[in-house]
Amino acid sequence: MKLNIADSFGINLNEAWKEEYKRIGHVYARWGALLVIFLFPLSTIPELSIEKANINVWYAFRYGPSVIVGIVFLLHQKYKFSHELLFEIIAFCLFTSAAYMVDCADWMTYMISMVTVFITSAVLVILRPFYFVINFFAVFLIQVLVHTYFCEAGVLDYFMMKGVNILIVVGIATFSMAAFRYYIMKNNFMHRVALQEAHFELQERNQSLIKAQKDLRFKSDQISEQNEELKMQKEEILSQRDAMQSQKEFIEKQNRDIIGSIRYAQRIQSAMLWPQLFSFHLFPLPNKNHLKQYP
Repeated sequence: MKLNIADSFGINLNEAWKEEYKRIGHVYARWGALLVIFLFPLSTIPELSIEKANINVWYAFRYGPSVIVGIVFLLHQKYKFSHELLFEIIAFCLFTSAAYMVDCADWMTYMISMVTVFITSAVLVILRPFYFVINFFAVFLIQVLVHTYFCEAGVLDYFMMKGVNILIVVGIATFSMAAFRYYIMKNNFMHRVALQEAHFELQERNQSLIKAQKDLRFKSDQISEQNEELKMQKEEILSQRDAMQSQKEFIEKQNRDIIGSIRYAQRIQSAMLWPQLFSFHLFPLPNKNHLKQYP
């Protein structure tokens, strides 16, 4: 199943794994090269006391891998070429060295050496699985060629020897373990990245929710303040209405008092004017013409 969460989290897990594969591949390749350079020569100590048919060939097969891997390691550090190529060179040197037997009859030493190299390669190597398939056939091709050349035996003689079936089983098992380890590392990395992205996404959403809550709280405070202001305005309006009502009642009372005073004054005035009008009509004033008749 192809994992791709670019649409969900904005990251392609397969592309991320390619970068991680290169990174950890270079790390494992460097450490593997250093182990071969400095520790592999120690494996020759048990053979130092054994009589050798050709000492130069023995030196070439036993110490040549460390020299070749050292040169390739320095070139890798300078030119930064693929770690896969560095791994393939290391594997070629190790299995070629292990294929050479000082004594063709000493099968047990050869078995131990081959099993050790198989297990070491499964632990130290980080490669895509199809490399292990290629390496499996390449390893036994190297074994057959070296054995037939130095032990003067045929191809079938190699596979007829006791213990070859064990080497084949060990080779399949170790290479399968290495391929399985590759898939475990890949899946663990992808799930870790996916979880990290999900965690970051949740954090961002949580921050957004917190911000939204703060905004809502701020708006709620604003609404509360506005409600408080409206309440105060309402109370002020009600207070003004009560004051106006009181003023209205006071003015109405004054109007009633004034109107009552006016009416009372009118009644007094009327009471004072009626006698005068009455006397004016009963005893009119003499005419001026009549007054002229009397000296």
